[in-house]
Amino acid sequence: MENYIGIDIGGTGIKGLILTAEHKTLAKACIPSCSRAGSEKVCEQIFTLIDSLLLRANLSPKAISRIGMGIPGHWDKEKRVLSHCSNLPLTNIPFVEKIEKKYNIEVITTNDANAATLGEYILGAGQGTTNMLFVTVSTGIGAGAIIDGKLFSGSSGNALELGHITIEQNGLPCSCGNRGCAELYASGAAIAKAAEYMYFSLGDDITAEKVFQAAATGNSKACFIIRDAMESLGACLSVAAQLFDPELIVVGGGLTKAGPQVIDAIKIGIKKRCAKPIAQNLKVKSAQLGENAGIYGAALLAINEY
Repeated sequence: MENYIGIDIGGTGIKGLILTAEHKTLAKACIPSCSRAGSEKVCEQIFTLIDSLLLRANLSPKAISRIGMGIPGHWDKEKRVLSHCSNLPLTNIPFVEKIEKKYNIEVITTNDANAATLGEYILGAGQGTTNMLFVTVSTGIGAGAIIDGKLFSGSSGNALELGHITIEQNGLPCSCGNRGCAELYASGAAIAKAAEYMYFSLGDDITAEKVFQAAATGNSKACFIIRDAMESLGACLSVAAQLFDPELIVVGGGLTKAGPQVIDAIKIGIKKRCAKPIAQNLKVKSAQLGENAGIYGAALLAINEY
């Protein structure tokens, strides 16, 4: 029996599982990434996670065919390192090479949004489609695409940075160096920040989820913030829809915890902005795998070598 490890590296946690070629889950685990402790500690945490998975499944490294990994930031294919990563101290660190050397297992990498896209396409909401976009809306905005049944990642593996599409030409400055990026107006962080700017009283810890909850009760400020954010997200997704003409857009991430109102608002935003022939054939659904989309997608990447 062939077994594969899928790993999803995040700024706060590292998740992983062991999946068989028949898509049976043998083990699953999650540990803190300890990103503030530096690159060596993060690498140690990855090793600890892999060891934990092998122990839970009662397998040796020799029983693992490949490791698939979803990673944040921008990946340099030639050097096999992250050329930029804002949430983890792994920029220019050869952590993939370290994993391969320690376990003698080949590691295949992709962007974390691409991994989640693959997970939803094969095992989640995208089953049965051929052309699909996946967008994750949490602190920021990430995305991936399935085109003609294949994962589309671009020439450098960093395609579909939807969060950095310009939707306001002279808009707010972004950490990426651009101005007016979509995630400055349509992400969870943007919604929370808008509430702060409007002196919207939601307690000490203002979150997008709290703003959505207030909007559900009819609060006028919250309704305005959500409507404005979803209009911006609709503009962003309309650009992607008109470029790729997908059958389906799957929406995941922390923002979807606010309920069906998110999907409904996105549909309205797309309808306003998108060309009718494309919009009328486009479906929008919530993701099915939730926070596990990335680890399943990473393992599927290793199984199928997308």
